[in-house]
Amino acid sequence: MSDKINVRMRLASESKLLLEKLREAFKEQFGFDVSYSSLVNQIVRTQYKKMREIEWQNIKLKKLDFSNLTMSNDWGYQTSFMIEKDVLDSLLEMQIYFMNVFGAKRIHKAFVVRLCIKSYYLDNFK
Repeated sequence: MSDKINVRMRLASESKLLLEKLREAFKEQFGFDVSYSSLVNQIVRTQYKKMREIEWQNIKLKKLDFSNLTMSNDWGYQTSFMIEKDVLDSLLEMQIYFMNVFGAKRIHKAFVVRLCIKSYYLDNFK
């Protein structure tokens, strides 16, 4: 089993809602509960593999039917995830990649996780 690191981050309310929808879908499909941490680890791994093919700017701007601008910009959901070492390495690489994509000097892990969750949801449920 790989090492896990407790990573605290503040996510948008939209991300919490998406994680809940994904967790419900997983339970429906496979019949058992998964933790948010397990979901985040799997989602980041999946989206990392295709990060250069994803239109991240479009993902960031995409409006979801059940969400609104307030939800996607409300960073009030503070949580901790047990992130596996390989996923943390992927997140760090994605942070650097996103600096170029978004023309930013700094990208937070929470922003990367948020876009990965949204991208994964759009890939699998739209």
